[in-house]
Amino acid sequence: MRKQGIRSEKRGHVRVKVSVPIELTPEGSETPLRTETADLSVKGCYIEILFTLPVTTQLQVTLHAGDSTIFTRGKIVTRDLNVGNGIEFTSMTDEGSKTLRQFIENVVAQQKKDRSAG
Repeated sequence: MRKQGIRSEKRGHVRVKVSVPIELTPEGSETPLRTETADLSVKGCYIEILFTLPVTTQLQVTLHAGDSTIFTRGKIVTRDLNVGNGIEFTSMTDEGSKTLRQFIENVVAQQKKDRSAG
């Protein structure tokens, strides 16, 4: 897992630059798109991908955060043509949200530790 830094944001949730495996299955498709996050928060993520998906595309999302697998639904909220997509998580369970929040807190703590050691 590649850890790159913390980004503060206006959304009220910590967004962390971290690369974790993610599978996206657009509504009506059987084939998941496998890629990695560029950044991640409890409410969504950004993926860098050449063949971007249209805004409002509904998705099944499988996120592999550390030793946990989190399943949720999502939708494409931003599209940077030939660069990437912003994804909002739309129906994560309380357990999934708690797991993701803990994962992000652990990444933030590790990144702070790495910066102070370097």
